[in-house]
Amino acid sequence: MKLKIYLRGLGIGIIVTALIMGISLGGKEEMTDEEVIARARELGMVESEADKGLYAAVEESRTEEQQETIRESESETETELQTESQSETETESETESESETESESETTKETETETQSGEEVVSGQVVSITIVSGDDSALVSRKLEEAGLVVSATSYNKFLCENGYERKLSPGTYEIAIGSSEETIAKIITKTK
Repeated sequence: MKLKIYLRGLGIGIIVTALIMGISLGGKEEMTDEEVIARARELGMVESEADKGLYAAVEESRTEEQQETIRESESETETELQTESQSETETESETESESETESESETTKETETETQSGEEVVSGQVVSITIVSGDDSALVSRKLEEAGLVVSATSYNKFLCENGYERKLSPGTYEIAIGSSEETIAKIITKTK
């Protein structure tokens, strides 16, 4: 009976010790070869000539591996840079075409007149828009469309969301000129510069 209790206690002790050692040693980082050698020298260990030759061979092979790794990372970086430059070129051409389209649509807006609740609204005229606390970007976009400031509430709401303006909407009454760009309107209703 005493043997059984003794063995159980011994087993529990071994398990607890293993857990404590695992936890205490688990957080330590591995030492590099240089750190091991430096620590050995601090403790008074001496290197033999054979060890020095072995270390030199290891360093030489490691250097070759590092150079190969560097070459691989350089080639990957070059590929990434080429891909980025291609995407930048595409983005620039898209931006240019969007700017041309935007300027054409603004010119069209300036020459057109619209009718809104029985009144004639002319480009350049200032319209008052009120944003109430709690209005979301979809509701604000609808108000802007009804006021004749944007062509489509859906597309303007998408613009606000894609550019992070939907979270910056600021309550208040704003005077906005008809024909203003989407960006200008967004900056006005979010009070950003």
